[in-house]
Amino acid sequence: METELPKLPYAHDSLEPYFDKETMRIHHDKHHQAYFDKFLAAIAEHKELKNKNVKEILTNLDKVPKEIKQAVI
Repeated sequence: METELPKLPYAHDSLEPYFDKETMRIHHDKHHQAYFDKFLAAIAEHKELKNKNVKEILTNLDKVPKEIKQAVI
């Protein structure tokens, strides 16, 4: 299981002038990080999910326990 949010495959300012560097930093480094942290916290107590990768979990939501499904999504 990935335990760190993947780095962007491009610089924060690569999408200028459409998205400025600061918007990309806030979106990826703050918002996306917060969602990823909540996802990790949700699956932390479910050992059947801890050894799977994120993509596998998200493509098999029917196997995610009901009590954490919303946090995982």
